[in-house]
Amino acid sequence: MFRDALADTAPDSPYRLRGVVNLGAALHSRGSDADLAEAADLLRGALDGAGGNAADRAEGFNVLALVLSDLADRATGAAQAAAAFDAARAALDATGADSPLWPERMSNLAVIAGDHGLASAEQVNRWFLAAVDAADRINRSVALYTAGNWASSAERAGDWPTAVTAYHRALDAMGALDRAQLNRRDRERWLSAATGLAARAGYAALSTPTPQPAVAMRMVDRGQAVLLATALGGTGVDHRARSADALAEVAAAVEEPVVVLAATARGGYALLLDHDGGVRDVSLPALTTDRVRRWADTLAPARPGGQLTPLLTDLWNDVLAPVVARLPSGTQRLALVPAGSIRLLPLHAATGPDGSLLDRFTVSYTPNLDAMLAAHRSGDAPLLPVLAAGDSVTLPHSDLELAAVARYVGSVERGRLPTVGEVLDAMPAAGLIHLACHGTADRDDPARSRLRLADGELSVRQILDLAPRHDRPARLVVLSACESATIGDVLPDEAIFLPVALAEWGAAAVVGTLWRVADESTAILVRTFYTLWRSPPYPPVADALVAVQRALRRMTNGELLDAHPELFARHAENVPPRYRAVWESARRYQDPYYWAPFALIGR
Repeated sequence: MFRDALADTAPDSPYRLRGVVNLGAALHSRGSDADLAEAADLLRGALDGAGGNAADRAEGFNVLALVLSDLADRATGAAQAAAAFDAARAALDATGADSPLWPERMSNLAVIAGDHGLASAEQVNRWFLAAVDAADRINRSVALYTAGNWASSAERAGDWPTAVTAYHRALDAMGALDRAQLNRRDRERWLSAATGLAARAGYAALSTPTPQPAVAMRMVDRGQAVLLATALGGTGVDHRARSADALAEVAAAVEEPVVVLAATARGGYALLLDHDGGVRDVSLPALTTDRVRRWADTLAPARPGGQLTPLLTDLWNDVLAPVVARLPSGTQRLALVPAGSIRLLPLHAATGPDGSLLDRFTVSYTPNLDAMLAAHRSGDAPLLPVLAAGDSVTLPHSDLELAAVARYVGSVERGRLPTVGEVLDAMPAAGLIHLACHGTADRDDPARSRLRLADGELSVRQILDLAPRHDRPARLVVLSACESATIGDVLPDEAIFLPVALAEWGAAAVVGTLWRVADESTAILVRTFYTLWRSPPYPPVADALVAVQRALRRMTNGELLDAHPELFARHAENVPPRYRAVWESARRYQDPYYWAPFALIGR
């Protein structure tokens, strides 16, 4: 398209330089050696003349600088790097200091100089600082971009303290963008640029000559809180960096060790918040973003039959075993704060030689530390009134779930799905929300993830538009048949799904699933959960859920038949008498596919 447009432009046209710049930028984006060489020749030839206006010439030098820098990166000689620097300087000199393009072009000059050793580290940092300061005044999206460039440049130079400074500036820009309440297109643009930034910031803090695990935890937590809030539509909340005192407040409020898990392209790490507010780090070199994506791909879709065994073994060996080795002796409970796409993984089911993580600890999840504090403050919220509904047409066993809710909590209306309006009317006051219906995760706009109800779909955005629940939170939300999130294009290193969104809305605890589950085993698990949770000694939600998961995988067919005859009588009838004893001793739901998808977010 750009090549055809240029061919149709006369050599003496005042618009010819603009056509060359457009084609050069397109060739640079495509990025092959031949494309870059052609772009360099075209741009040099056009800029050697006097044609074009000042703005087109400035942009032409800017694109030429980027093209020549890429060629220099491919080992075509120092001359290309010097020419790239000269072109970047020409672009900057032709750009007014009050132009919205000045910060980006100053940042490009600094990147080229830093990567190719064309200026001292001090000078490069001064240029980056000037670019970020100017962008803060002009455009916070550009501030995020330039601060990110600064951080990446410092990382490549091995200057980790400067990288930490740059990441702090990037996180400041993210917070300002969230508070700005931008429209969806603008949000997507900067969210895509910010994905994975919080995890990289933490990695930088751990890589300084004196590692700073507490700083790393505050940076990761802040970045995750801002990304989540913005991906769900923006909150306008000021997510400032936590102080050391604030971390001590979290440690004092919760009973269990808190473990933040983050992955970067260089490797991952865990951050352990101790009871005294101190933070320790555990290096996890195998926990890379690429590996997380490959692990997540094995769950799309998840199936029984041993498919999950290699994944759960890897999660134990490469992620959880090193963390468990650093936990205080006597630890019984564990709160996991997985960053980004790690949320998609069944960490609680990670399995080693002595069993799974759930065999050792009661495990819960939280999206960030603010959500954890809110859940702990509201764990004793009232259970009534109840909002419970199920899709008995496509999920025939959902009536068994609703019967358990009615028996142990309060009366519910069974036999039909409610309408969107009925759910929205009931949600603000409900203490227990149980929805056994299908849901769909929107991979690129999490706020459009939705539940299918009688007359249409209820989106996360509609739920979040309700009055916040932090003053009177829902005690528990159970989503028993919802599709998991998948990794998307706008947020390639993030994963936000319905239970996480409902925790952000203000539910104290949310039980959800990481993949689409079987109707029969789900009905058994949910029914047993309510029986245990609402019977003396009334254990916490996390304890009840873990106990049920442990029991479900160990129950034999004979035990299932005794406990749930209305479900298992038909299975027993189809077993020939000579195989009856073998059938009764088999463990039908031992495969992690049946019990591992259920996870608790909150308390």
